[in-house]
Amino acid sequence: GAPILVATLAGLFFPPFGPGRPLETGLLLVLLNTVFWCAFTMVGAPYLALLPEIAKTTVTRTRISSLMTGFSVLVIILGNLALRPLVAAWAGGVTLLGIPFRNGFEPQALLCGLLILFFVVLATFSVRERPNHAPEGGHLSFRSAVMESLRNPAFLPLVAPMSVFLIGVNILITAVPYFGRSVLHATEAEASIGSALVYAVAALTLPFLGRVVPTYGKKRLYGLSLLVMAAQFSLLPLIALSPWPTATYLFVMGTLGVPVGTMLVLSRVLISDVIDEDEKRTGLRREAMYFGMQGLLTKVSFGVGPLVATQLFTFFGNTADRPFGVLLCGPVAGLLGLLGWAAFRRYPLD
Repeated sequence: GAPILVATLAGLFFPPFGPGRPLETGLLLVLLNTVFWCAFTMVGAPYLALLPEIAKTTVTRTRISSLMTGFSVLVIILGNLALRPLVAAWAGGVTLLGIPFRNGFEPQALLCGLLILFFVVLATFSVRERPNHAPEGGHLSFRSAVMESLRNPAFLPLVAPMSVFLIGVNILITAVPYFGRSVLHATEAEASIGSALVYAVAALTLPFLGRVVPTYGKKRLYGLSLLVMAAQFSLLPLIALSPWPTATYLFVMGTLGVPVGTMLVLSRVLISDVIDEDEKRTGLRREAMYFGMQGLLTKVSFGVGPLVATQLFTFFGNTADRPFGVLLCGPVAGLLGLLGWAAFRRYPLD
């Protein structure tokens, strides 16, 4: 999947049609996006499926998931710090290694594609996968495998709350740039500092999770993180009443990093437990099926969240004169987080 992923990623930034041909360009983007996300699943699901196979204990899974999260956060921060200024600096075009580029996005796409290819190949040839011997009864058909996953009593109580909660998260991600202009009266760049602060604080929490999880338990910490984030989302409109709105905004976003880091790590650990439970029921190891099903159900939130946010903007406003649509994004996300927390309480595993 990696070569297809890289090729379609690059293709998104190098459309062959020039200005004035929006239909052809739009159809091509639909095709490339579809193939890109299929290839993303081809890479992502097997990669994530290695975690419960390699690590068999909660302590080891927490440590590896913390490292995975840490590197992801590092890349996000470095990408925002390094690539964004380069895009701005090369907005009018640039020639690198004798290759002319029309804007700053094109060399960035090629660089990211090469990095993806390098690290996927590195993982492919360096990770030792356990031999997967076929059981006596054979493997399940695709339909049976899907239905058996849905019948697992621990699967939907974990993934459904996560999907609902991620809708709220994506509502806020959509609202952050407008929050800067309409509430803080600042630029989008200044508002994006809050998002970077979330990830920075999340990274700082990772070293402590290995000590806290065995003491307090995965389910309790995950549920508490859901509840805390729902409360923090709901309080975002109060920033408009603060005498120091920017400082209050940065404080709220920074404190969000603690539950965000906890959830990013424990979501992989908890789904690994669900996979172990499935093995007891079916006698099969079906890691990739579960991560694929999880991805299918949670990716819906990436479309629903921005849709909800834009509807709030349309009806209640997203400008400095009418900021209520942006402010309402917080309570709506908080309500969804609360619903997710309530649903997660039915998760049966410790």
